[in-house]
Amino acid sequence: AVLALVAATALPASNLALGPLVQVSGATPFMGCTLDNVSGQSGTAYIGSEVEPWIDVNPANADNMIGVWQQDRWSNGGSRGNVAGVTMNGGASWTIVNGLKTSLCTGGTAANGGDYQRATDPWVTFGPTGIAYQLSLSFNDVAPPFTTFDFDHALLASRSTNGGLTWSDPIRVIRDTAPTVFNDKQTITADPTNPNFVYAAWDRLVFPGSERASVVASFRTSSFSGPFWFARSTNAGATWEPARQIYDPGQRDQTIGNQIVVQPNGTLVNIFIEFNNENAKGRRG
Repeated sequence: AVLALVAATALPASNLALGPLVQVSGATPFMGCTLDNVSGQSGTAYIGSEVEPWIDVNPANADNMIGVWQQDRWSNGGSRGNVAGVTMNGGASWTIVNGLKTSLCTGGTAANGGDYQRATDPWVTFGPTGIAYQLSLSFNDVAPPFTTFDFDHALLASRSTNGGLTWSDPIRVIRDTAPTVFNDKQTITADPTNPNFVYAAWDRLVFPGSERASVVASFRTSSFSGPFWFARSTNAGATWEPARQIYDPGQRDQTIGNQIVVQPNGTLVNIFIEFNNENAKGRRG
């Protein structure tokens, strides 16, 4: 279960005390969903599991917080959907919101672009005026015989103007269907100095292409790169500019954990981990 600690008092900091644990999540909200055909996918879906939570506080209303997490995690990657927990009373009670529209069981459809079997890497951020934004990685089960369906994945952004209780249809920040690329570990940051700006950052794994390219070969290859990619919205999440590469660490090297923070003067800083897979002792990786 996803739990939240509630602060018993707000100020001053020297007098902060932790209140009781409050249970946020309960039974899976996907119990009646059959759209993702659980029995027909590979791996095991752990029904009732909640993993990888992330939370943010509304700067315009400190009593309003949104937590997001993966619901019903699969053993071989992703979950049946990312869901949100919303509080309007400082964490004393929570409402489960199953409407991010980033997977089939959360309201994703072909019409709104969220018709994926799985979702992962949930992230949420509030802008200075109280608009909330989420960014999900949505994809399909990868199982032979491989088709474009297996490789189809997207980073889907949406926003909420009522504290997380309802969400707009998602916008594809980036989408790929080739077996030689995978966008992963995305984060989203609303600019606290300008309510119009929202930023997304992630690593993009790029594998060598060939006539026999497949996702299995990608998992095993020793020739790849993982540059830092970036996209932004300049109109409070209504649309997103085309994604672009910012930094490439080189072949067999990778970035991960890219996360943007904004300095008070508006300067963006991206902090990340870089893997340098040098092979001096024959132990690449």
